[in-house]
Amino acid sequence: MNYETWEATFKPVANHLDTNAAYDGKMFETYGDEADYVRTIDVHRIWTIRDEDGGSYLTAGMGWVNRMGYLVTEEPWVDGGLEYVQLSKSVECECYDEDKFDYGGNPECKECEGYGYIEKWLD
Repeated sequence: MNYETWEATFKPVANHLDTNAAYDGKMFETYGDEADYVRTIDVHRIWTIRDEDGGSYLTAGMGWVNRMGYLVTEEPWVDGGLEYVQLSKSVECECYDEDKFDYGGNPECKECEGYGYIEKWLD
């Protein structure tokens, strides 16, 4: 399942506390009033946005490790059902050469800016 299908299935709600929130105004932060609000929601309507294992993911529930934010949905996830959606993955840039460059990527590269990896968002 990709993000668009997930979005159509679970229907994330707008962040009413921050109209400039990430994910088209739908992400809730992991601290302060936004996190306090998320804690009042049934856990089956919460998804955690994570950055881990070479990519970005949505995972069912309110997670703590590698979290970037939360999405609250109209439709709940179910136990034993969909547990995660991969949003992106890190891939080696064409300039990657660990023998030639300190960080693996060419510092002159406009695509990865010397990091050696780029984030590929999945369809």
